[in-house]
Amino acid sequence: MAGKLFSSHTIRRFTSVHSWIGIACGVALFIAFYGGALTMYERDIDRWANPATRHASGTLAQIDAFVTELAGKREVSGDLDIDLGDDGNGPLRATIFAMGDGQFSESIVAMSADGHASTQAKPSSVGRLINEIHFSLGIPGTAGYTFLGLVSVAYGLALVTGLIIHLPHLVRDLFSLKRSASLKKMWTDAHNVIGVLSLPFHLMFAFTATLLCILPVMSEATVHVMATDAPYEQYQRHSDEGGHGRGGRADGKGQPTSAVMLSPARLLFLATNAAPELRMTRLTYQGYGTSAAVATVQGVRFGSPMPNGAVTLSAETGEVHSVRVPGLWQGTDALNELYVHLHEGDFGGEVLRATYFILGLAGSFLFYSGNLLWIETRRKRRVDAQPTRTRLIAQVTVGACLGCCLGVGGALLAARATDLPGVTEAWEGRAYFVIFFASIAWCLLRHPVRGAVDILRLSAATYLLLPVADMTLTGWRRGLGGVPADLVAVKMDIIFLAIGMSFLATARATRRRGMTGQPNSVWYIADPSAKPGARHASSR
Repeated sequence: MAGKLFSSHTIRRFTSVHSWIGIACGVALFIAFYGGALTMYERDIDRWANPATRHASGTLAQIDAFVTELAGKREVSGDLDIDLGDDGNGPLRATIFAMGDGQFSESIVAMSADGHASTQAKPSSVGRLINEIHFSLGIPGTAGYTFLGLVSVAYGLALVTGLIIHLPHLVRDLFSLKRSASLKKMWTDAHNVIGVLSLPFHLMFAFTATLLCILPVMSEATVHVMATDAPYEQYQRHSDEGGHGRGGRADGKGQPTSAVMLSPARLLFLATNAAPELRMTRLTYQGYGTSAAVATVQGVRFGSPMPNGAVTLSAETGEVHSVRVPGLWQGTDALNELYVHLHEGDFGGEVLRATYFILGLAGSFLFYSGNLLWIETRRKRRVDAQPTRTRLIAQVTVGACLGCCLGVGGALLAARATDLPGVTEAWEGRAYFVIFFASIAWCLLRHPVRGAVDILRLSAATYLLLPVADMTLTGWRRGLGGVPADLVAVKMDIIFLAIGMSFLATARATRRRGMTGQPNSVWYIADPSAKPGARHASSR
């Protein structure tokens, strides 16, 4: 079909465009997809990293006593974010945001089995860090979002050109993956098969990522996923969107006065009456204890492609300010909600979330293998020494891509140390960026294959160490001691274990490729134990 519509010259031009876009944007897309895969379990990762929330108890009937105790643990200027559990009936967990003496602070609280609040004063926010890496590559401010939005536009163009290239033999490519003596052919076949099978999802990701990354610069449509600012500032933006601050009294200087709050149970009752189709799962206060206090009750409508809704009301009087119900969006609001949830994959339960996770990892492999194939295709076959630019591209590719994986693992490991004296959540971000740039520097000093094997082995060791550290420090040990193990933490330990094993297997395959590949390839390293004649024979 494509062969009839386009000449061979046009196909070659499309191939060139596809390849150059891939090599220019492949590293950024790898980082975004790897971060995106883990972001599917952002809340689970935060729960894994914060042991105080694991064995929470309490039901909705205890919400009033829980909030009363929380109110005694915070500054008047602080905000409360209370998680009511996935089904809206506990266990009860909360995050307290406070601003005092110009300093922002955050702590997490969970209701313990004895009915009292258990506080973790220095909570980990490694899940939010991974979310930032996914949406902005960790670049500060809106520059990262804008850059990744432009990359997403180019990514969409690469998908279209790739589709045109493979359209004449689309079905054949689906069944082309098989064992072969040519490692390059196997990598090419794997790249093509993954690309063809996941094409509809990649088209959706390219479109929604463009909107999500560029629109925040111009509008407030995507505040649900913005993660560059502090949590307190995120709540300020949520407040503006939901109509917060429209009620309440102020003193003569324009400052809100102290006021008695309605009970949380009463607020939930009023919110449920306003939106009976929602199952309420979260209660957020802004300015608790003041006349301008606003409560936002968030809920879900299961089975809807746009499941999230919210009711905003005065925390003092119960006056309803706004109601946002799934299925009742109109115009641009419906479009905004649709592409946010399509990108996040939060409307299909655990099966869809696991599917998005696998697609994210597969996408990372797609961009990594694409860059490796581009470099291999352009090697000079009649000379042993490859151009410096080819070697440099190979070193940067493995350093940045694999350095991101190792950096995320290092941040997760740092998250387990936040309970130690002098260690704060800032260490998580520092660990990621130090490891990321150190990996690039290391690979620039090493042969591309040796550098890749070094980083892959370190990544494998780091991710395999995560469940061991978790088992030793908190999670599983408490489960074995008589308290039921937290299944969310166990699930994340299993995922980290699987990731670590995959890095170990990839390290072995990469080293084997370097030993048996073509001698005039940038991916070849001489085997010191082999005779010169044997090396060339094994590479043919």
